[in-house]
Formats: sequence, structure tokens, C-alpha cells
Amino acid sequence: MSLKSYTESLNDLCESLRIEKDYAFALRYRGQVYFIIKHYSESLADLSRSLELEPDNAVALGSGEQTYYMLNQYQESLAYLSKSLKINPNNAIARSVRGQVYYILESYDEAYADLTESLKFDPSNHDALVHLGYSCFKMKKYEESLKYLTKSLENDPGNRIALRFLGQVIYELKMYKECIENSNLFEISPENLDALRTRANAYCMLGKYQASLDILSQVLTLDRCNAYT
Repeated sequence: MSLKSYTESLNDLCESLRIEKDYAFALRYRGQVYFIIKHYSESLADLSRSLELEPDNAVALGSGEQTYYMLNQYQESLAYLSKSLKINPNNAIARSVRGQVYYILESYDEAYADLTESLKFDPSNHDALVHLGYSCFKMKKYEESLKYLTKSLENDPGNRIALRFLGQVIYELKMYKECIENSNLFEISPENLDALRTRANAYCMLGKYQASLDILSQVLTLDRCNAYT
């Protein structure tokens, strides 16, 4: 639909709600239209009102959690997702998104549980694979992290963050040669400081001190104020 079509839909819905202000369907639909055109505050107001009228409506709950997510209101998004999953525990999308929200909130055990469960229903869900890989890394489950990140990169080989985590996972597993040979990230992002440090550490662990020193000098050139280097 074009922006003009959405504007026409909004006009029709507003007219309908002038006649019947507590029409839950119109409120819910208008909330979804507002979300599509990125008017998130208006979307949230309509969806919240529709849920006052129909508290267990799965569509409104799903739309509401997306809106809170876009507004970076993660605790509120979490509440909507949890209620939605009580109604339909097998909703793979809701479970995946809740896992991603848990990851953002640094609740890695909960993220791991939700993302693992969501992949039972949708094994190729890219966002779930990526965030499960990240969560496993944070939990020091490096073998699992390697598995999920590698699978996610089959679908999106240019994902810089996933590649950065993959390099760190390979380093933690003491796969130093593989860490050095993992050049994809440097081809895509040659000035990635985390990746450069990881490669420098790998050279050091292999006793290649001059190569390590050369990379650390490069890091300092890019980031002179970083005491970590």
C-alpha cells in the first residue's frame, strides 16, 4: 500500500471511531496503520485502548509488543510478549522476539531458553540464530555459540556483529589459527577494533609477537585514547 492509501485508511478509521469511540476492531486496525507509518506513540495509544476492551486479543498484543520494542520500552514489550505466549505458547515469532528482548536486558538464561524453544518451531529463523549465538557467548557456551553463529552467517555472511562474535568465540576455544584465518570481517570492516584486538591476541598466543605488535600498533593509530590496547 502507498502512503496515500494508509492516509485514506486512517481517515476512514477516524470517522468510524467518531461514530463509535469504543470500537475495538477499528482501534486495533488504526493502531496497526499508525505502526506501519511509524507513528509509534499514536499506535500504542490505540492498541492499549483496544486491549482495555478486548484484553486477550492476540493481534493487539502482538502489535503492542512490536510498538513498545520500536520505542525501546523493553520491559513493557516483555509484558505484552509474556501475555501473548500465555494465550499461544507455540507462537514462534513471539518467543523469538521475547528472547531478543531478554538478550537486550542482559537476561541471558531467559534469552537462551526462549530462543532455543523458538528454533524448534522455526529452525532457520535468522534473528533467533544470531541472538542465540550472542547469548551463548555471554554465557560462555562457546561451542554452542560457534554452531549458531556459523549457521546464521550462512544466511547473512556480511553480518559484522555476528562475525565479530564469531572471531571472539574462535579465540575463546583456543582455535588461534582459525581466528587469524577468519578474514571475512576484515574484508567487510577493516577497522573493526574488537576484531583487530582478537587477532592480535591470537598471534600472541601462537608466539608471533611481531605480527601481534603490528596489529596493536594499528589499533592505537585508530583509537589513541584506548587504555585497553
